[in-house]
Amino acid sequence: MASRSTRQSNSESQRSIRRSSRLNNRQSVASGTRSSGIRRKREIDHVELPQTKRRKVESKPATSGARACNTESSEVVIPRRSQRITPSRLIKREQELLKKEQVYKQKISELEAKNESLTTKVEESAVLISEMKQREAEAALAQLEEHFTCPLWHESVDCPICRSLLVITPDRTPRLDVTFPFVPNRTAATVCESLIEKLGKTSTGCSLAVKREDSEGGLGSEWNLERGRKRGQTKKESENEDEDEDETDLRLTVWRQGGDLRREWQKKDKEGKREMHNLLKNWTTMQAHDFIAIKQKLGV
Repeated sequence: MASRSTRQSNSESQRSIRRSSRLNNRQSVASGTRSSGIRRKREIDHVELPQTKRRKVESKPATSGARACNTESSEVVIPRRSQRITPSRLIKREQELLKKEQVYKQKISELEAKNESLTTKVEESAVLISEMKQREAEAALAQLEEHFTCPLWHESVDCPICRSLLVITPDRTPRLDVTFPFVPNRTAATVCESLIEKLGKTSTGCSLAVKREDSEGGLGSEWNLERGRKRGQTKKESENEDEDEDETDLRLTVWRQGGDLRREWQKKDKEGKREMHNLLKNWTTMQAHDFIAIKQKLGV
């Protein structure tokens, strides 16, 4: 019995020793983990976070004028080394500038050629317009002389429209108003007045003077305005042509505003209308000597 009790006490003491060793091991493991966690936390606290760079905010100018004035100050300063240009780049820039210069010179020459051709065309058109007006004036004058001029005294008066013979003037007085032989031709009067007005508005064809610069060269036209004649004409032909033109201009000048023939025509037109009014007024009582006086007064 004594041996059994000793064995039991030994086994219990061994068990208690084992339990205490296990507890010690557990405490040591827990303390180790705690110390490692504290160390890690301290290391994390001591780690410095990367600082972010702050962007500089430039103050915007209040007005547009201030913006224009502060452009230089607001620009970023570029280092001198980056501003240096290499020789190859300089050569390239010079070549580009030379090409642009050649292009601009070509454009200038083209514009000068166009300007010269336009000047030539304007001068030629001015000459043609003046010649056309000259021909129109000559045609109007020829029409007036051929169709509306007659210095004769006609015994029998025809109708101006159908050219039929009108009533012969009776010798006995008092005459009837229906026997008055002068019928106004409104169409002929309108045409005559329009032609005379056209002569009054026509300008002289030979008085054309085109202003040219001293630096301009010879024109490519067939007209040589400096010499006043066509190319290829002889001096004698040009002189004869100039004489004919002067004679034609003289004939047209007297029909322009203030010309002698124009003033004479206006005077005769007024006098003729007045004489026609008096003739119509005294037609019923006129005698033979009254008609003779009218013929002598008119000079026919």
